[in-house]
Amino acid sequence: MKENPDHDQRHIAPEIQPFNSVTDHYQKIVGMPIRPADIKKLPKPIRWFGYFVFSCVLIGGFMFLILLVIQSFK
Repeated sequence: MKENPDHDQRHIAPEIQPFNSVTDHYQKIVGMPIRPADIKKLPKPIRWFGYFVFSCVLIGGFMFLILLVIQSFK
């Protein structure tokens, strides 16, 4: 049974086309990426740092909400 050779390749995000000349100029001046970032292609230390920061923000937000609810009952 043969497998499709395109099946193993990762999906490449299409380029984001600007909808007018102003956004095209802004993308060129500011240096915005044409494609959205693919987290899975980043090196492992950068990925793990991103996961760590994101999880700290989520945990901090939940702790803030819990403490806010606890203080409102006092």
